Amino acid sequence: PQIDYRGTNLKKDLIKAYNQANSSCLISYSNSTGKTVSLGLTTALRRLTLVSFDPYFCPERRWGAKFQAELRTCADDAEKSEWYTYQQFLRNRTERDPNEVMAWSLDELRVMNRRGSVDNSVKTSDYDILKKLSEL
Repeated sequence: PQIDYRGTNLKKDLIKAYNQANSSCLISYSNSTGKTVSLGLTTALRRLTLVSFDPYFCPERRWGAKFQAELRTCADDAEKSEWYTYQQFLRNRTERDPNEVMAWSLDELRVMNRRGSVDNSVKTSDYDILKKLSEL
């Protein structure tokens, strides 16, 4: 598609448009106590690979909370937190193989992590749009 841009500084204008979208786009969820928690677009994008669709995790984890201030209302115990940590490699994927069997036990996930056969690092920088625009 053709783009008709009539400005004088595309990078500056893209950053301005992103900042406007960021300030007007709020995403909200209800935490474990029923309180509404709002996230800006930038925060939501930074959490993209932390978001889990596993209904057995508390809402805070499902929405990618990583700091204690937000996680303090999460009732997940240490074992459930470990599951969340060792399943990070699944959240890092942008595509899912529907034929892949995912019936791992927690012990199997621990071994996979220890052996380095999965990458459980958090890939949040992949979705930092403002940084990418600034590097244009």
